[in-house]
Amino acid sequence: MRVGDMILACNTESFLNLSHAQATAILKQMTGVVRFLVVNPNDEAENTSKPKTEKEEPMRKASLVPPTTEEAKTTPKKTPTKAPASPAVKEPEKNKIELNVKDKNLGLELVASENSIFVLNVLKNGAAAVDGTLKAGQRLLSVNGVEFAKMNLEDALRTLTKSSKSGKVALAFEEASESEIKVEMSKKAGKGLGLGLSGRESGKGVYVSEVGAQQDTLKIGDTLESVNGVNVSECDAESAVAALKASPNGNVVIMAKRYKAK
Repeated sequence: MRVGDMILACNTESFLNLSHAQATAILKQMTGVVRFLVVNPNDEAENTSKPKTEKEEPMRKASLVPPTTEEAKTTPKKTPTKAPASPAVKEPEKNKIELNVKDKNLGLELVASENSIFVLNVLKNGAAAVDGTLKAGQRLLSVNGVEFAKMNLEDALRTLTKSSKSGKVALAFEEASESEIKVEMSKKAGKGLGLGLSGRESGKGVYVSEVGAQQDTLKIGDTLESVNGVNVSECDAESAVAALKASPNGNVVIMAKRYKAK
């Protein structure tokens, strides 16, 4: 105990509202272990005037309590980052030519395959042959601005004929790709395979120009590569027909290529 401590109680006796004499009399009667409840007014005054330390400051949760005005001024705002823009997909450039058909025929044989129109053959002395740009296997995209997309062969030929009346034909085209085809056909004695073949006037190669009603595997425009392992890709039509006739009766294996859009 210190000087200035105020006794509030002693053991079970309360000293509140007692005079000094009454409190002294009670203390004199106490025996054994004596317990005091005291308080010092000077300590209360110190606690009241003492400033709070940083540890005594209540903590602020950033996720729940908004920042003060000063914090808002000093705290930099985060700018949301933008995802990089995807690069624009550049479409392949189309090839274009303009042919003068005032004094010449266009000179093209065409074939329809997979909803597209392809150059099957470039005929000699035609406007296309004189220009020299178009080749067998290229895909025609449009003529004088009219697109060939999903046209059948008859509509494409009709459109070309109509466009040729102006004397000039502007064609847009692109290179095509080819898919390989393996066909097994049954050859019987005294009967043909139901195929008509033609040779290209520009370049080498033989293509199917006619198909019989009984033949549903090869299509017009398919280019022959081999017959029972014999290479016919460099042959003319007469040599390719001879190879087919020379093949024995039974299964005849033909490897061919078919045009398709890229």
